[in-house]
Amino acid sequence: MSDAPDGDKLLLKPAEAARRLSISPRHLVTLVQAGEIRIVRAGRLILFRPADLVEWIDRAAAAPYEKRPANNPGHTEAKADG
Repeated sequence: MSDAPDGDKLLLKPAEAARRLSISPRHLVTLVQAGEIRIVRAGRLILFRPADLVEWIDRAAAAPYEKRPANNPGHTEAKADG
């Protein structure tokens, strides 16, 4: 293949892209499906440009922190009955 270190690759496989972002491959798929990260198709292969990963990082870093609601069925922010 290539003797270039990972940092010099033009296109990354999904596992490589997920590792670079320090996220799981499953979360990477979720981001792609949501249109958050662009892909490059080469036949049946799905590849990622490092610049697109950096762009996603920049957008994520610029977004304000939003507290997610607790994942607790008994917990509600505001009760409708009272």
